[in-house]
Amino acid sequence: MSRFVAPAAGELPDKVPLTPFPGGGFISENREPPRPLYRTAAPAEPYPVEAMGTLTEPTKAIIELTQPLAGICANSVLSAAPLATQGLADVRLPGTGRPHPVSLYPLSIAPSGERKTSCDREATQGVRN
Repeated sequence: MSRFVAPAAGELPDKVPLTPFPGGGFISENREPPRPLYRTAAPAEPYPVEAMGTLTEPTKAIIELTQPLAGICANSVLSAAPLATQGLADVRLPGTGRPHPVSLYPLSIAPSGERKTSCDREATQGVRN
């Protein structure tokens, strides 16, 4: 195991060349600049709306009406399905045997204006009425 030993005062350089860093602060000219914490994401593949079975047609109708990305609309429709059926079925978890409501907790992450709320309103219209 190595131990850090601080250099003696005479071993430190008098001045370390520093360069202003964008956003404030300084960076030593002897070091490589910081790298981004994340990479640029690859373009997403189209959402497979046809794979939604009996929910394909309602999803396509909401996509045509609201014009969102297909994945956002599909997420809204998939969220509405367990909400609409919670009163009809329960699940029994292994080990406990106790009934729990059918639930799904999806999350849509998209910038403002991507029509998340519009899709949710359309998908849950039957549940709300």
